[in-house]
Amino acid sequence: AGSIIEVSGRTDGIWYNDYQYRVIGDLEIQEGDTLIIEPGTTVLFMGQYEMEVYGSLIAVGTEQDSIHISSGQAIKSPTDWSGIDIRDTNNDNIREVVFQYCDISYGGIDNNGMITGYYVDSLNIKILNSHLHHTYGHAIYTTFSDITLSDSKISYWGTNAFNIQYPENAEISYNEIISPPEYGASNKVG
Repeated sequence: AGSIIEVSGRTDGIWYNDYQYRVIGDLEIQEGDTLIIEPGTTVLFMGQYEMEVYGSLIAVGTEQDSIHISSGQAIKSPTDWSGIDIRDTNNDNIREVVFQYCDISYGGIDNNGMITGYYVDSLNIKILNSHLHHTYGHAIYTTFSDITLSDSKISYWGTNAFNIQYPENAEISYNEIISPPEYGASNKVG
């Protein structure tokens, strides 16, 4: 990544791989808006900020050019940034949330997830070919939300690798879950 762009507040459009994006305040993708993150883009959270998603978030990298979403701190900790919070709207059936070939790390400051979805019942959150690691709580936490978690790796979590409660549809396949030494392999789908 070349130049640095500092971002906070409402965001949409395209984040290009020519830049490193530094998050300096909470982010919000509003209902009806779309944020596309290009392959090879780096997003660094510079504090305990979160990304609230009411619109569409399309973060699709490639096998050779992943998207990196992480802490911007010199010495990283699993509590450096809050997480990505996918929120319920009246238009869940016409929006899209996809993480593919993403490396997401050092986030999730409480027992919720680094990626969280609450009551997002008409939207299928897709996490494909990605690596989620070094989180304080759950890497993924959803309640009454549909999810596809496939061909991904989850390592170094605090509470559970994932906690998926009451989904109408959940497809979890071909993932590698590596238990941190201090916890057993604990996951919940119910």
